[in-house]
Amino acid sequence: MNAARDFVKLWAANTVSDFGSLVTRTALPFAAVLMLNATPFQMALLSAADLVAGLLVGLIAGVWLDRMRRRPVMIATDLGRAVLLVTIPVAAALGVLRIEQLYAVEFLAGAMTMVFVVAYQAYLPTLVRREELVRANSVLTASSAVSEVVAFGSTGWLVQILTAPMALLLDAFSFLFSAAAIGAIRHPEPASLIVRERPKIWGEIVEGARAVAGDRVQLATAASLVTVELGFQMIRPVYLLFTAKQLGFSPGVLGMIFGLGGISSLAGSLLVARAARRWGHGMTMIAASSSAAWGCC
Repeated sequence: MNAARDFVKLWAANTVSDFGSLVTRTALPFAAVLMLNATPFQMALLSAADLVAGLLVGLIAGVWLDRMRRRPVMIATDLGRAVLLVTIPVAAALGVLRIEQLYAVEFLAGAMTMVFVVAYQAYLPTLVRREELVRANSVLTASSAVSEVVAFGSTGWLVQILTAPMALLLDAFSFLFSAAAIGAIRHPEPASLIVRERPKIWGEIVEGARAVAGDRVQLATAASLVTVELGFQMIRPVYLLFTAKQLGFSPGVLGMIFGLGGISSLAGSLLVARAARRWGHGMTMIAASSSAAWGCC
């Protein structure tokens, strides 16, 4: 019973943290466009800050988290993101908000989000039994998809009604809630097993990179994921500038459009298992990537 309650706390924390991360990724570009009149180049830099943070931190997050308890790290990243977001409405109220601050917040928040995601994925197996992992991951994935729908759909209206800085201030409270939920977990987390002869962090990173490079399936999958993420990061700033500046869409309307993308993500999460069984994992990934490219055209 206690384990079930602790899983519910983790589920709630992950769902709210996902919601907060998506609100941040949406409200920050709105702040740049609507308040600072950001240029296309500045919007590209803002988008790149999130991408670079994920790439840099992703290289070391897993190896680093293998050496420590994950729950305190998750709490720390939630609190860190809350503090970062609070700086934006404070700077806006003082009249000193600049695009450089948005770059810094985007980069640091993106890095902390990457650490949180890796930490919770590594923490989950210590909280539930092996035979329950598939079910637990399914619940977490479904709730993340719902968070995407709600976050994208509501952020536009929050920005339109309250302004982007105030939307980010409310977003900060979502991370405080997530930290509190994780802090309430009572299940003891086993200490990380660190062997004295274990290679140093950079040695393990190089070893992992060699393993991926030496496996055709892993290499192709990694290249596909990087390419898709790069494409989406290129589309985000251009799409927002075009729809907000040239077409004149309000933040509320844009939020509803973004929410439709969240609905498609939820539908995809429900259909992916059936599609993979019918066509295989490789063909399903090719079809999904192709449909995304077709939609952009």
